[in-house]
Amino acid sequence: MTNQTIFLLNTGSLPEAEMQYASCLLAELWGCKVLQENCSKNPNESLKHSPNQRCLIHMFGDPGARNKSHCSWIEALGAWRRATILFTKPLPNGKIEGTTAAYVALCEKFKVPLLGLLQVDGNWEDKERRVDGLPWCGWLPGKENSLIEESDDFPEMYCCPDFIIQLLQIKLKSFNS
Repeated sequence: MTNQTIFLLNTGSLPEAEMQYASCLLAELWGCKVLQENCSKNPNESLKHSPNQRCLIHMFGDPGARNKSHCSWIEALGAWRRATILFTKPLPNGKIEGTTAAYVALCEKFKVPLLGLLQVDGNWEDKERRVDGLPWCGWLPGKENSLIEESDDFPEMYCCPDFIIQLLQIKLKSFNS
């Protein structure tokens, strides 16, 4: 049986209220519920008892930090082969913080099935996103920015909910096969 649970991790650049909003928005688009989990909990114990259903699990805290169990959530997600999406927010100048690339590198190191990286809010800088080498799968509006401004630097596909969901479903299917 394939696992349809997807873990949502913050790269540290997104305030928790915005991460919660983006998680709920993605769950609405995906047509499932969003659950919450705290990164201070033992990841292996939590993953052993996590639901095997179509849902999103919004992680609170730093998933890259080791906790009392001497294991980080990123390490455990890789060991358990659990699908993951990273969320990030650009700086006011449109650039992405280095922590985002560091989280992608951690996911690669621990073989986390990374479905991709979602930018929440801010301006989509298409030229920057094409050259940064990160696995982008789209843009979601922030709590204060529900309207998308038309721009030559903002390809429609990156902000189209149907495109984002189709891309994530294709990647999830490839990880589960």
